[in-house]
Amino acid sequence: MINKICSILLFLTMLCCFTSMQGKDKDNKSLSYEIKCAGTGQQGFYLVEVTAYAQKKNQINIDLVKKCAVHGVIFSGFSGEQGCKSQKAMLNATQEQQHVDFFNAFFENDYLHFASAVDPTLSIMKVEKRYAVTATIQVAKDNLRETLEKAGILRKLGF
Repeated sequence: MINKICSILLFLTMLCCFTSMQGKDKDNKSLSYEIKCAGTGQQGFYLVEVTAYAQKKNQINIDLVKKCAVHGVIFSGFSGEQGCKSQKAMLNATQEQQHVDFFNAFFENDYLHFASAVDPTLSIMKVEKRYAVTATIQVAKDNLRETLEKAGILRKLGF
């Protein structure tokens, strides 16, 4: 009887650990957003308008929009609008998978060093069963590129 209880407890513990580990990997994959140019920014920066989608009201905050902005610059790029040139993504989805440990850690807090809100006001709309949160974000593209180069994820320009 005691062995059976111990086995069940061990199984539940392993299941919880596995579920929490999967949640971390899914976090960046579950980002849902749209990114577009919001004008010309300072040299070394992109100025983007980002609409991030949140399932719950308590997920709405400026950090979600900043995270989507940095993720978008790295993996999506954006089309040219409002006098901007189109910008290609720095990396592709395959490279994200190859360096999944780096990006999981990076998108915990490090991404905040590369994004700032131009206006801290968030535009929030209810769209079907989720919330659309829009803000204009400035992304430090040169610093971001340098960080990815130092980590060995992105090749240096000209090499």
